Amino acid sequence: MSSAAVLLLLALTRPESRQMFDKVNAMKNATAYPRTVAYKRWGERRMFDPVQAQKEGIWKPSGGGLRSFDRAILSRIYYESDSVFETGIGESTTIAMYTRVPRYTGVDNSVEWLTQVREKAPHHYRFHWADIGETRDWSWPKTAEMARAVTPKMPFASTAALTAEGEGFDFYFVDGRFRVASFAMAFLHASIHGRAPSEFRVGIHDFRMRAKTHYKDCYRIGQAIEGYGVNKTDVEVTIFRRKHGVTDGEIMDVWRKHQFDLR
Repeated sequence: MSSAAVLLLLALTRPESRQMFDKVNAMKNATAYPRTVAYKRWGERRMFDPVQAQKEGIWKPSGGGLRSFDRAILSRIYYESDSVFETGIGESTTIAMYTRVPRYTGVDNSVEWLTQVREKAPHHYRFHWADIGETRDWSWPKTAEMARAVTPKMPFASTAALTAEGEGFDFYFVDGRFRVASFAMAFLHASIHGRAPSEFRVGIHDFRMRAKTHYKDCYRIGQAIEGYGVNKTDVEVTIFRRKHGVTDGEIMDVWRKHQFDLR
């Protein structure tokens, strides 16, 4: 594990280590995954074309909630991005495949769903299982009793996969469980690996229905720049930059508040 990853875990588990965490904002550690991936071995980048993608068997519309406007926003951002991290894999992952995002990492709580998606993905794409016990539809714990039993493991769902990534990503997309915690952790991961606010974006799905309730703390640390609440009202996705003046400590506070929140 890289030194940056160790410091990240310390910051999550020990309040007294926050000062040490803040000191590593400018660190750049490329040991876990090289920035340059020889993606030309499997094809040049290309804009998303739903007709062609369906014809090639890479993509099809899913019941996961992506509307046409959501899809248009994400497909453009994926085409523009050389690296993407997803929390909650699915239709957006196939868009990454079609547009040939060079560096991709995805995490999900369902082993079965991970297996299905991984079978279609390029071999160099990385996938992680975030273990929260046996799950039902949409990766919710199968029973309330199961949820209570796995509570001690829940904070790792939003942190573990990112500790294996020694460089920041151009785009982080949150569309699984623990969304606010994962949203906050995306900003922290980019920060600890030296990404300036203008050098990455963070997207969150289903924001429209929960922007004023469960997801309102996203506004504490992020500035919405596209999608619902900015220039669209009929979309579920909102894209954020890091809010000006927000500190890593304030972002940590949001993560701590939501680390056990499955929504």
